[in-house]
Amino acid sequence: MSPRLLLAGACCVLLLLLVWSPLHLTSWLDGAERVSSAGLPGWSAAHEEAAALMSCFNAPTPGPSNATTRSDTFKGFLAGRPANLVLDHVHWSDAPAPLNLTVCTMATPGRMRSVEHLCASWKGVLAVAVYMPLEAKQDSFGAYVMTAESRAKLQRASARVAEVFSRTDKKRALIGKGCSLRTLFTYELMGFPGKATGGTPNHLMYSMLPINSLRNTALLAATTPLVLMADADLMLASSLSEQLAKPSIFSEVAAIAAARNAIIVPTFETPEELRQDKAMLVAIEALHGDASALKAAVDDNQLQPFAAKTFYDGHKCTNFKQWYQATAPYKIRYTPACEPWMIADRSHLPQWDVRYRGYGWNKVSHVAHVNETFAGMKVFPGLFMVHLPHRPSSALHTYWKAKDISLAGGAEGAEAFNKVTALYNEEQALLAKGTFVPVTDARTQRCRQELSWWSGGGDGGSGQQQRQAPGRRALLL
Repeated sequence: MSPRLLLAGACCVLLLLLVWSPLHLTSWLDGAERVSSAGLPGWSAAHEEAAALMSCFNAPTPGPSNATTRSDTFKGFLAGRPANLVLDHVHWSDAPAPLNLTVCTMATPGRMRSVEHLCASWKGVLAVAVYMPLEAKQDSFGAYVMTAESRAKLQRASARVAEVFSRTDKKRALIGKGCSLRTLFTYELMGFPGKATGGTPNHLMYSMLPINSLRNTALLAATTPLVLMADADLMLASSLSEQLAKPSIFSEVAAIAAARNAIIVPTFETPEELRQDKAMLVAIEALHGDASALKAAVDDNQLQPFAAKTFYDGHKCTNFKQWYQATAPYKIRYTPACEPWMIADRSHLPQWDVRYRGYGWNKVSHVAHVNETFAGMKVFPGLFMVHLPHRPSSALHTYWKAKDISLAGGAEGAEAFNKVTALYNEEQALLAKGTFVPVTDARTQRCRQELSWWSGGGDGGSGQQQRQAPGRRALLL
């Protein structure tokens, strides 16, 4: 080949490297490849952070060798084993985020459309832990390995997440709207669906999201002092971005949170009687309203406080009547089973207990822990969220079916309901004694110690510098 052709080829390669932005590298590299490439010229701080998260999360972690107590089997869940998550890849936008608060959430690949809606309603960082259970089989050495079909599913789901990330990042770059997105794609290898000890189908685990493990994982990507843990099917009112962009308002919110107060974010939903298309329009319109507009919509039966008819105790502590007319932050009294969404200083926020999977009591238990470890709870005027209507999840169906079966006499499948109920009752008893410590996992603890934005100060986000158990941070499994 002539020197001229060699020179031309080298120029083409150099041009490709220049135009192929580090953003694409963040989406493509994983594991050791990502870490070893972190020093490339042009590698931004965002890519360094993503690489550090991949490295600490996927480092080898000692685990149970006995297959009967594996975390990915139903018996492992009953034994209180945390989820055995693998962080497959990270998308980490380097788009600037002017708001010093990270919204954290979790989703399955099928809920990425909801994530996109949530992202569109927020001008700060949105950290999403994406989860996918995958079928595995045992090889000749007894190890669980991903099946070819599962690998194909993983690739399709990864492409869906990448598409949403790319679309939101381009929107942010072109018109300056939407969030600065960070997605942490995790999967869990499940034993082949079959019967576990006692006759409970292992395939129940496929619909039992390791909800608290994912919350802890999403929180790892929060690099701001304030965080808001929300569900993926919520949208943030425009007032959240607008008010928190004002230095005086943000300083007030940050001071309240720094004083170890949780800041409750009132949440609304549309009644079930509204048609899906009508409900969606009402929900989106409400995002741009104020307290008086929301009150009018509630009076007109177009909106209602979240879960007002299905779980009234969950949000009655918010005191919506006072919020409608509030002009200053007000303190609320915790009531049993209260589970509002909240803004908090992440250095004070307790971790979520990873023994919870599926639906039921996971957020209620965490709020009860917050109530015991924080100075108080306050509600800030004008800040709120709205739930986007959608069909019930498979996890909710599983929970209610198991609950019905349990109340009818404890037949097959009721173990899931009984387990989460027992966990909650156990936690309440320990909270009353002042001895409760949440169970966490080695991955989260290791990352909180190694990631620069977590290990720099405070109590490392463990939330365990508490009056009733000084020095006890988390029970590690």
